[in-house]
Amino acid sequence: MAVCAVAVYTDLRRRLIYNWLTLPATLVGIVLGFALDGGPGGLQALGGAVVAAILFGLFGLLGWMKFGDVKLMIAVGAFTRFPLVLWAIAYTAIVGGLVGVGYAIYRRRFGEVMGNLGRAAVNKVRRGDQPALRDLSQLTLPYGVAIAIGALWAVLTRYLPVLRLG
Repeated sequence: MAVCAVAVYTDLRRRLIYNWLTLPATLVGIVLGFALDGGPGGLQALGGAVVAAILFGLFGLLGWMKFGDVKLMIAVGAFTRFPLVLWAIAYTAIVGGLVGVGYAIYRRRFGEVMGNLGRAAVNKVRRGDQPALRDLSQLTLPYGVAIAIGALWAVLTRYLPVLRLG
């Protein structure tokens, strides 16, 4: 969780999540998996990193999030391991959505955001491509915060199952 705390700090302060933080953290998560639980633990840590890389990497390639966020989620995947990483991803999406809506309301841009989402959905169905959306660059979120909260929520559900959704 210390990795997430540093990532939240740098994301809020500079809107960056650094490679010097995420890449070693990923390696440490995988090595710890092997060291603590042998082959099965290491493979679960590696699996968690791979699942996070595939799911969040897709969002990065589509331009929906920065690659610092992707690399942070990969590190979280290595530490939470498979299958707990799936819960971390789900909780991160919930937190990110709620924070995004709250931020749009706070910035008085909720209508624009919803209009963009509607246009994107309609154009994707009609033409199969992404439309040019109105500039909402001022509404970008420090998604490292959502990742940290989602990861914490997932870890807590492992020890306090009453917090789990579903």
